[in-house]
Amino acid sequence: YGLNKGEDQFFAALHFRQENDSNLAIGLRGSKNKSLAGWYVDGASVFVCSNLQFSGDNVVYARKNTTNGWEDFRRMVIQRMSTAPQRYRATVDRLNGWKALGCDELRGIELLGLAQYEGILKPQQVTIAMKEWREPTHAEFQERNVYSLNAAGTEALKRGAPGGVVGRYAAWDAWLGDALDRQG
Repeated sequence: YGLNKGEDQFFAALHFRQENDSNLAIGLRGSKNKSLAGWYVDGASVFVCSNLQFSGDNVVYARKNTTNGWEDFRRMVIQRMSTAPQRYRATVDRLNGWKALGCDELRGIELLGLAQYEGILKPQQVTIAMKEWREPTHAEFQERNVYSLNAAGTEALKRGAPGGVVGRYAAWDAWLGDALDRQG
């Protein structure tokens, strides 16, 4: 939990250990001085920072700070927290499926090129994703599967305006799932 701007902005990340030794995480950010809209995120991994970086598997832009904004945000957080375990399980199942789904180097390159063609990745992001796909920075992404390809795309999407990273991650994740479904 953290405060910023003279305690007018708040940032929080909560991690809940599950019985299978995995983590459900929930992140929040907002402000009492109306400088930040209320945001909520949950999933297997969240990132919340006072520099406005905010990401996770399931992101909700809750509400601008208007007359009823805080009450609407509070209600949404309660509702989202009650259903977070189901979204978390779906995310873990999808990622485990992607780990089991092989993807050779050429197929990965084709998908990254298609992501650029369809406007999901910008040219400079594709360059980063291709490098990560060929030579992953992290050992856990050495295996040639869709999970590793997803990580390469996610690494590339860190580049760009910080305020847009949440939308870029969500668009990439949805696009990759759709592209796999379209192409079998």
